[in-house]
Amino acid sequence: MESTIEHFLETISPETKDICYRYIAMIRQDYARNVIADTSLYLNSLLGGLANTKNFQNIEKYCMFLGCPRSGHTLVSALMDSHPNMIISNELDALKFFAKGFSKEQVYYLILQHSKADAKIDRNIGGYSYKIPNQGQANFNQVKVIGDKHAPLTTTRLCMEPTLLESLYNKVGVPIKFIHVIRNPYDNIKTIATKDFGGLKLEVAMELYFLLCKEVLSIKERIDRSNILNVRHESLIQNTQKVLEEINYFLGVDTPNGYIENCSKSIYKKPHKSRHETKWNEQLINIIRENIDKYDFLKNYEYSE
Repeated sequence: MESTIEHFLETISPETKDICYRYIAMIRQDYARNVIADTSLYLNSLLGGLANTKNFQNIEKYCMFLGCPRSGHTLVSALMDSHPNMIISNELDALKFFAKGFSKEQVYYLILQHSKADAKIDRNIGGYSYKIPNQGQANFNQVKVIGDKHAPLTTTRLCMEPTLLESLYNKVGVPIKFIHVIRNPYDNIKTIATKDFGGLKLEVAMELYFLLCKEVLSIKERIDRSNILNVRHESLIQNTQKVLEEINYFLGVDTPNGYIENCSKSIYKKPHKSRHETKWNEQLINIIRENIDKYDFLKNYEYSE
């Protein structure tokens, strides 16, 4: 909700606020573009959606991601995309196309094509390969779950446009499932500071991180709890089988033979504790700890763990 975002921005520093306003302006500009501006994309997706009607006729769930960047969403979405009953694209920004009036078949086709394009480059994203061996990403048997991973942008879009979620429910006609991938906030904040917006102060990265946490919480309050799954990045690494089985159960798909074993080959042996790669002052550590205590989904995360 625009008013909600404006309210959130009242409590942050001018430097962080400037970044947020530029980000929001980019989204608004994107909305303002004519839906038919790219005639080729519109027509191709229209024809592609019609041609793939059979592939999409058994879809039971639509899946979206909520949360902060650098949390591990890309890994989770890659693992899901390698499942024979799922197609999950990486940062297509499917919500944008739904908001612009594309039909669900058009968006599903764009998701499929985006997934195939990533598979051709071994799901190489941001300098990392998210290829899952022996799973054949973008290859599927019967598609039961389809969706797009773009957690921070999806989170902000749903806050800016309060009617978008209801419109999406009406358009897809199946249950919408939300996955929120969570990582130790100190690691998450440090990585945002290093890799996003050309480099940020830790204090600014912290404000952006907790702004998104506020947005996530405001969205979760509008969604039935049964449609939200929190996935801790550290738990996925430490207990891969349990977490993947939880995701599959949440989405209503079976766990095929070999799926867990193949996925495990693409997962780090231990979480990367990037917080230890920089110096923190005690005051900032304590401020983050105080903010962690405000969110149940961040419970028990510590700097010293």
